[in-house]
Amino acid sequence: MPILRTLVVVAFVLGIGVDSINASPLPKSLELKTSASIGGPVGLPAYDGPYRQTTQLFTMKLDARLRMPKTVSLGLEINAVIPSGFGINILIDVVKTDKFRFHIIDPGLFWNTFQSVSVRRVNRSMDITLGFGVEYSLSNQWSLTAEMRAFVPEPSNAVATYGNFALDMFKESTEGAQTCLGLSRRW
Repeated sequence: MPILRTLVVVAFVLGIGVDSINASPLPKSLELKTSASIGGPVGLPAYDGPYRQTTQLFTMKLDARLRMPKTVSLGLEINAVIPSGFGINILIDVVKTDKFRFHIIDPGLFWNTFQSVSVRRVNRSMDITLGFGVEYSLSNQWSLTAEMRAFVPEPSNAVATYGNFALDMFKESTEGAQTCLGLSRRW
């Protein structure tokens, strides 16, 4: 029941977060967004190698993003990818207009609390995440989001432990990057 456990933890954390947001408004220099999105590995080809692909075929992502848009072009994202685990990413905004925002690289760490997002046949506790995304503002509070994020095994440990098999792991984790579409609310 990893999905149920993850949903319970996420609901609890979001409940605390929404209560604290309502209790004290954010300073004007900060921007807080929460979002929900769904997706899967759009670029993952059909099975074509010696090992069966074990990348998660459907995910739901819940996240909170904190930015100081008038000061820096960086943001901090804390996320839960259901049914897998929790992560933290730095969002690097390269284009921002009134309606549109584009962020790239988005380096981060992901803790595979319940199961890995990609290459699940290899047990590991942590992945490195990389990706990019766009946000399109529908109103002052609501935005559409689209993202692609790869969940890659930590390279030095993977190569030392799995040798040449690590190349297959990296290939599957990048081809199986999760593409998610969602809706975001600004608080």
